[in-house]
Amino acid sequence: NACGDSRLRGLRSRKPIGFRQWVVHKEQIILWHETKGILKGDIVYIYMTKPYSSIMFKCEVIETNILSNKDTRKLMKIKLLKKYKKDEFDIEKLKTLGVKSVRGPRRITKALSEELKN
Repeated sequence: NACGDSRLRGLRSRKPIGFRQWVVHKEQIILWHETKGILKGDIVYIYMTKPYSSIMFKCEVIETNILSNKDTRKLMKIKLLKKYKKDEFDIEKLKTLGVKSVRGPRRITKALSEELKN
């Protein structure tokens, strides 16, 4: 689709417990908070804050506009495509690829997009 993997989405802070939940999830499909403009088929890279401070997961959006039972936020269903090592795309490497900081969903630089394809 038009957004493809040219965006870095799903970057809100996750505590380490979120990482453990991901690893043990049998289907490797989870619900995640949806960001405006996300479409089915988009690629979402999930950045985890300290102690990781790194992009940890590459996912595909398989469903959007799911209503949450707990609050008014919409959710999306994402499927794990790839797990990265914690030092593979850490914040220091991201800085060399033009990403100064990660504070929320954002577009990625061309350099980071190319690096993520490898």
